Amino acid sequence: MSLPDFVLKNLRWKAGALILAVFVWFLIQLAISEGFRPSENLLADFQEETFLEQSVHVLTAPTDTHRFKVTPDRVHVTIRANASVLKKLTADDIRAFVDLVDSTNAVTVGRAVRVHTPEGVARSSIKVKPDAVIVEILDSPP
Repeated sequence: MSLPDFVLKNLRWKAGALILAVFVWFLIQLAISEGFRPSENLLADFQEETFLEQSVHVLTAPTDTHRFKVTPDRVHVTIRANASVLKKLTADDIRAFVDLVDSTNAVTVGRAVRVHTPEGVARSSIKVKPDAVIVEILDSPP
């Protein structure tokens, strides 16, 4: 195979690879000029913190006038997040609740505990113990 044939064979692939390499090089140069440091990587310094004895609230429709008893009424919430996010997080920022808005069951029901947290905490990084509670309806509406 002659040199011109070698250079011109698969020319589109070779040009695409060259353009991609130049683009990656520019991205790396931009990151260096912006002061990016690998130790500041958000995925590198995850930590875990457990918030003990969080009250479990009952979320109902505005027209629902029942009173409820939740057993157990407190849960432990463990959050895995970036250290800077955890540093700002307090126990008051966390809301554990059970959702009964769409519930049509008028007797004792078991429900999964959900957790509401501020921005920056991924839902997949939250663990609740116990993860379900029993909700008893104490009275019928007037």
